[in-house]
Amino acid sequence: MIKENSHYGEVVAELMVDSTENVWWSLDGKDADWFFLEDSSIRLNTSVERVLDREVQGPILVASLRCHEDDMIQSTYRIMVEILNANDNLPVFQDRADLTVHLNELTPVGTVVFSVQATDADNDKIIYFIDQTSVSSRSNTHTQTHTESFTPVCVCVWKPDAEYFKIELPNSGEVILSKPLDYESKDLLTVTILASEMNTAEHFNTSTSLTIRVLDGDDQYPQFLPCVLL
Repeated sequence: MIKENSHYGEVVAELMVDSTENVWWSLDGKDADWFFLEDSSIRLNTSVERVLDREVQGPILVASLRCHEDDMIQSTYRIMVEILNANDNLPVFQDRADLTVHLNELTPVGTVVFSVQATDADNDKIIYFIDQTSVSSRSNTHTQTHTESFTPVCVCVWKPDAEYFKIELPNSGEVILSKPLDYESKDLLTVTILASEMNTAEHFNTSTSLTIRVLDGDDQYPQFLPCVLL
């Protein structure tokens, strides 16, 4: 066994019989170029450009070790070297680009509005959560005030968009509406969703941005206009 990303020259196995003038060893087979012989050792053959990667090469390297005596093959041994996995990959969202969802303002609270999915090449378990602090957007509502020079001033209210959504089951990736939407006060929301490794010491994570465009719904009652004397 040998860990992926191991360095050049690391010992893979020791031979019980040294090469002599009449007895010598050779390597052959599909993965033989990953190894070289030095004295009585089989060593790893890697370089900066050629890294041992379990996700690329697979979990097993297979080669043949042959014993020659007087230029004749006396015996052949099959070598199977297991590549031990290392946590060297970040989670990756299946939809790598930022996502946009159109959502009617009348959507009931508790509705699953979107689902995200990420994968990890190391097969680590992944959990999802919403960044509660990094993103906020401006509300459409504003108040008009006047200074002494009667110049109109817009006082804009900034609110965190994350408060509108939640992920109840961290391993599901389901984004749920947790607060009523109101097109008239806010028609554009942006949240950051993170995917994090759950069962590793590093807890590598990655993020994606979800933009929600709120669509106008029929939520306004008709009103009579003020009476006007003719």
